[in-house]
Amino acid sequence: MCILSAFLVLFLFIYPPLAFIFLIFVLFTAYFFRDPERRVGEGVVSPADGKIDFIQKGRLEIFMSPFDCHVNRAPVSGKVLKTEFREGRVLPAFKRIKDPRMNEITIQAEDGIFKV
Repeated sequence: MCILSAFLVLFLFIYPPLAFIFLIFVLFTAYFFRDPERRVGEGVVSPADGKIDFIQKGRLEIFMSPFDCHVNRAPVSGKVLKTEFREGRVLPAFKRIKDPRMNEITIQAEDGIFKV
């Protein structure tokens, strides 16, 4: 964020109309990646803001629009047993694919083992 702010000041001196456009970009970036405080209840909670887009046995997908908070959290408290990167395809978020690129995290919680 500091780098974006430095460019904003630079553009302000070089070409003010460009600084205004860049200011809009900086504000949207700050809004997009905001990290608000959450009150977490007991049990399993949603790992992301958004709407449930797909449910199947052992799989749940959440679509995050540009207006949702783009921070992913652990849905349960526990110990991380393993993290695994799964190579796959990268497409726009609104398209469902069978083999997406993702990180899979295995968590040992009080209620059992969860894969996120």
